[in-house]
Amino acid sequence: MQILRKGFMLSAAVSFSVLASSCAQKAYYPAGETSAQSPISLMETEPLVPETEPETLEMEDVTPIAEGQQGQGETFFDKMMEKIKSVQSVASGVTKTSSLRVGMLLPLSGKAATTGKAMQNAAMLALLENGDKNMIVQFYDTEGTPEGAAKAANTALQQGTNLIVGPLFSAEVKAVKYEIGFRDVDVITFSSDPSVLGSNVFSIALLVPQQVEKIVSYACENGYKRFAVLAQSNEMGEFVISSAQYAADMCGAEITKTGFYNPANADMTAAVKAILPEAMLLKLEKERLKEQGYEVEDEVILDADGNPIDENNIVFDFDAVLIADEGVRLRSLGALLAYYDIMPDTIKTLGISLWDDPNVRKESALVGGWYPNLDKKGFAEFAEKYKAVYGGKNPPRIASQAYDAIALAAVLARKGEISEEAITDTAGFVGVDGLFRLLPDGKAERSLAIMEVSKKGADKVISPAPAVFVMPPMQGADRGFFNQASPAREEETEESVVWGENEGGF
Repeated sequence: MQILRKGFMLSAAVSFSVLASSCAQKAYYPAGETSAQSPISLMETEPLVPETEPETLEMEDVTPIAEGQQGQGETFFDKMMEKIKSVQSVASGVTKTSSLRVGMLLPLSGKAATTGKAMQNAAMLALLENGDKNMIVQFYDTEGTPEGAAKAANTALQQGTNLIVGPLFSAEVKAVKYEIGFRDVDVITFSSDPSVLGSNVFSIALLVPQQVEKIVSYACENGYKRFAVLAQSNEMGEFVISSAQYAADMCGAEITKTGFYNPANADMTAAVKAILPEAMLLKLEKERLKEQGYEVEDEVILDADGNPIDENNIVFDFDAVLIADEGVRLRSLGALLAYYDIMPDTIKTLGISLWDDPNVRKESALVGGWYPNLDKKGFAEFAEKYKAVYGGKNPPRIASQAYDAIALAAVLARKGEISEEAITDTAGFVGVDGLFRLLPDGKAERSLAIMEVSKKGADKVISPAPAVFVMPPMQGADRGFFNQASPAREEETEESVVWGENEGGF
C-alpha cells in the first residue's frame, strides 16, 4: 500500500532498522591510527539502530517533515527522533547530563523555513548514520531572526546544551554569541560572514576569499602571471581584490587592472572599460565620434607615461580576468568581455563556485573558464539518499553542511570531548562535500577541485580536490583570507540560502 499526500509518495510502512542500515553505508569514522596528514574519513560503521531491531514505523497518517507543518500532529521525523532517543537511552546507560548535548538552531518558521526544514532533514540522516549513543540532538526554531535565535539559544543553554550547531544568518550568530556570553559552549554555524567568527564560533561554510586565492594560485601555477579583476564596488569587492592580490604576491604574479561595478546597476560597461588598453579605448572613442558625424583628426595622443598610443596595436596587459560573481551580473560581464574582444583564445577567464551554473556556458567569453568547486560526487550520493527518505524532494545545496555538522558532532561524542583541539583537528574531516577543517579563528578551509566551463554537457574537472591537506593551517600574516574579516550579503529570505549566497560568502 502507498499513500499520496500533497504530491509526496511514501510506503505505508518503513522498517526503521532497515532505513538506518541502508543509510549507514558511509559515516564519520576515525581511520585507525591516523598520521598528522590523515583526515577523519567517511567509512562504514555501525548504524545507530542495530540491524536486529525488528520494530517498524507505520507511515499511515504521518505527514513527512518536508511537507508538514511544525507542531501539527506527529510527523515521521518525530517518530524517528522518538525511536533514536529510546535506543540511546537503552544503549548508553548514561544520563542526559553526561551525554554530548547538541542544540541545532535552524529557521523552522519564517521566510527561510523551507530551507531550515530541509537542513533538519539532513541532520536527521546524519544522526541515523553517524549518531553516537552518547550524543543527544535537539532542534530549536530561530524563526530566521536575531530575536528568535537569541530565544532559541537561551532555551538550549538552559536545557544543558554544550554544543550549538547553527544558526544560519550572521545577525543570528551575533545574537547567539551574546546569549552564550562567557559560557564554555562552542558554536558551529552555517553563516559565511567571517566577521562573526572566532571566540569559540566556527563556520562550516565555503568562503569566497579561499576560492579567490585557490583559483588565482592555480592559474599562476599554470603560466598566467598578469591578472585583471572585475569586482563589486563594495567592501566585499575590495576583499576579493585583496585576496587576489595576496595569491598573486605569493606566486610572483601581479594584478594589473581592476574594474568595479555597482551590483544593483544593470550597466557594467564602465567596469569593463576600466581594464581595457588605452589604445582600444581611443579607437572606440574615435569610432563613436565618427558615428555621430564628427570629423576625427589623426593626431598623436600620449599615454600616462608619455608614449604615443597606437590604436592599431592593441595589447592587453593581462592574460587572465577574474570575476567573483554569479547569475545575471556574471552573464552581463561575460557578454561585455566578448563585445570588447576579450575571448578565451587569448584571455583566460576565472571565477568562483557560483559559476557552477549551466547558463554560464551561454556566454562565449566564459567557455573554457576555470573556477574552484567542492567535490560533487559526495553531494550527488547524499541527494539520492535524501530523496529516497524524504519522498523524492531535492535537498538545497546547503543541506550537506547540516549533515556534516551533525556528523562532526558525532565524532566529538566518540572522542568524549568538546575542545578547540578536537574541533580544529589539523588533519581535517571528510564529509559530504569532501575534505575540510575548521581553524582556530573560526574559518573553514576546504579541499577544492578546479573545474572548466564546458560548451556542452557538464563542466569537467581539470584538477581533482586534494585528498589530504599538504600544509598545516597557518594563522596571522602567514595566510591571506584566514586572517581577514569581510562582510557578507545575507538577506534573511529563502533566496539568501541558495548555494552561492549564504554559502558563498556574498
